[in-house]
This record gives sequence, structure tokens and C-alpha cells, in this order.
Amino acid sequence: MGSRALRKYESGAVVRMTLPLPLATLLASACDPGLPRNLVAVTGDQASGIVGVLYARCPNELITSVEIVVLTGNVVGDENDQVLWEITSANGSTNSAFVVGRTPVGFVEQVPLESPLPSDKILAAIVDTNLRPQPYEQFSLEQLRADKALTDDAYVDPREFVGQTLQDCPG
Repeated sequence: MGSRALRKYESGAVVRMTLPLPLATLLASACDPGLPRNLVAVTGDQASGIVGVLYARCPNELITSVEIVVLTGNVVGDENDQVLWEITSANGSTNSAFVVGRTPVGFVEQVPLESPLPSDKILAAIVDTNLRPQPYEQFSLEQLRADKALTDDAYVDPREFVGQTLQDCPG
């Protein structure tokens, strides 16, 4: 797991961005909450400052919140982490891709992104759903690539990331 500190929750994520990636096809999933794999991935372009969060969602799974935090300490998502951006959906959403700083239909911005994400900090993208509590992906801006998704310290094609999780969903 590389530089990951203690994990409070299972990791994982998927994001939609307005980058030259065909992320509109990222509409599916990862399902068994007991399987150890990432459900969250992060992609982006440091030069433009655009960061996307991807989530591998089960067909019956709804996204209820997405947030970006600065990690403080060794537990992701605790009260010590500084929340830089957060959106929530009271009814849940089938969206599986998010652009940091933008609020998609069906979501409310709880914490607005007030400045560019810091390049000198370790961040985490945290997703909450109706099935899983807070899967996440740790990252720094310098790790991001516009054409790849970062998940569990590895770079993957965003479509391959979703394709891999599709194989894990029950019939």
C-alpha cells in the first residue's frame, strides 16, 4: 500500500471530469463491500488545476457525498482533517464522476472550494454512499495525470479501472 497510513475505511473511488478523457463511459461499478480494492480514483491536470474524482459504483449504489480534505494525522476523514470542498446529495446520486469545485445537479455544496488545491499537501478524495462509509484515495497534485486515474498508488486507464470493477459486481 505504499505511503498509506492507517486506514479507518476501505479505500476506493471514481471521478468525471471535463478533461480530454472519455469519462462519460464511466457509469458502472464495484459491488461487494467486503472485497479489498479501491473504489475511488483521482485524475487531473496540475497545470490547469482541474481535479476529478471517480467512483466505481454498484448499480444500486447512490453517492451521498464527495469531499476533498487535507490529511492531518494518520486517519483519513477524521475531525482533524481540513475539508477543502464538499458536496452532498440528500437523495443520493448515480453520478460516478465529479470535478472538484463544481456542483452537479442533485448536489448541494456544503463547503465551497475557495482557492486552488494546495500543491504541498497530501490530500484525500472521500466518497460516501448508501452502501459504503467513506472509501477514499490519497494523493498529491504532483501525482495527478490528465490521461490516467490514480488508485492505490497505481496509474490506470480510467476505462480499465471501471472495467476491472465491473467484473467484481454480482450478476
